Amino acid sequence: SSAVAAAKLGAEAEEAVRTLLRFIGENPARDGLTETPARYVRALFEHWMRFTSAASSPSPRLISSIVNPCD
Repeated sequence: SSAVAAAKLGAEAEEAVRTLLRFIGENPARDGLTETPARYVRALFEHWMRFTSAASSPSPRLISSIVNPCD
């Protein structure tokens, strides 16, 4: 089912974040970082959902921010 596939992708994404933490010399199991992979994946998902919903009906402001990101 799609829920199982989404859970699998979420778990894979969280493991990828743990890998990145190890890559920069952090211990993903230490206090203060244990929930970071899940928080990061949730934030990424929320950002993606806002982006995709905005892209389905782009506003002039969104288009302007893409074309002129420094304005």
